[in-house]
Amino acid sequence: SSGLGLALAQLLSKEKKFRLVMTARGTSLPKLKKIFTESDYIMIRELDLQKPQSFKTLINEVNYRFGGVDILINNAAVAYRAVLE
Repeated sequence: SSGLGLALAQLLSKEKKFRLVMTARGTSLPKLKKIFTESDYIMIRELDLQKPQSFKTLINEVNYRFGGVDILINNAAVAYRAVLE
């Protein structure tokens, strides 16, 4: 929902030939939904990688709606911030 992932999604969404499944944590979903509109070729879903059922459900939905995935771009990241002394 930011940085390289957002820039790539914006670029690919301009080409109607791609089907996009954009995922983000629940707190980041409103930002994605302000930028993108769901359509026949764009899905926006919450995804929590720490909950296996979350991605199992998404996989089933993507398989049903699009018939599978040809290319997967995993841009998920976790950042830990701390002060160095």
